[in-house]
Amino acid sequence: MLLTTTNSIQGKLINNYIGIITATVYVKPNTSKGMSFMDHFKTEKIYENAEEGIEAGKKEAFEKLAILAKEKQAMAVIGISMDMEITRDGLTRAISVMGTAVSYE
Repeated sequence: MLLTTTNSIQGKLINNYIGIITATVYVKPNTSKGMSFMDHFKTEKIYENAEEGIEAGKKEAFEKLAILAKEKQAMAVIGISMDMEITRDGLTRAISVMGTAVSYE
């Protein structure tokens, strides 16, 4: 499955625009998973742990987008954009990726 932020696929002719698809996942990047008691007092460790949580959420969102595209018999998703929002609880992040599912020659 080809996933791209561009609106075209170099060397390919898009012959069918199947539709816009969106995948959203929710992550809590500030969890203390894998952190020792002393790590909770180290800003670098807290940020590192948060980054790992966000990266895992992004990966999951893109995997979910690819699955949705395959279900629609798409060959690629073009024009992908990503959005991240903080939910009302202030801890959870909603990560959304969206794009246009297409087939090409």
